[in-house]
Amino acid sequence: MHTGKCALAFLLLSACNPTTAALVSGQPNTALDIASGSGAVQRDQEGRVTFRHAFAENHLNGLVAPELQEDTRLNYIGQFVAEENICPNGWKIDRKTIVADAFLYEGSCRN
Repeated sequence: MHTGKCALAFLLLSACNPTTAALVSGQPNTALDIASGSGAVQRDQEGRVTFRHAFAENHLNGLVAPELQEDTRLNYIGQFVAEENICPNGWKIDRKTIVADAFLYEGSCRN
């Protein structure tokens, strides 16, 4: 009985972090999808490419040590840029902000 109460309490607490909730529910692929954030690419009329990538503010809590979370987010952005094949000469983050409980990274391709 005590174990059941502990498990229920853990599930309730993990609901605050969607990545942890997905892991606890037995959906590790969903957890990885949530942790990797979401990105979008923009191209202007002159051919310049910029991108935005957003992560839930608490997406890595309990999965990655706090001191490694920024590097992890940058690795996810690097994977996104590579998968989209948008910056053959590299990329940079131009701006990072917190908007509505999310980290928003705005970047551009290097020339």
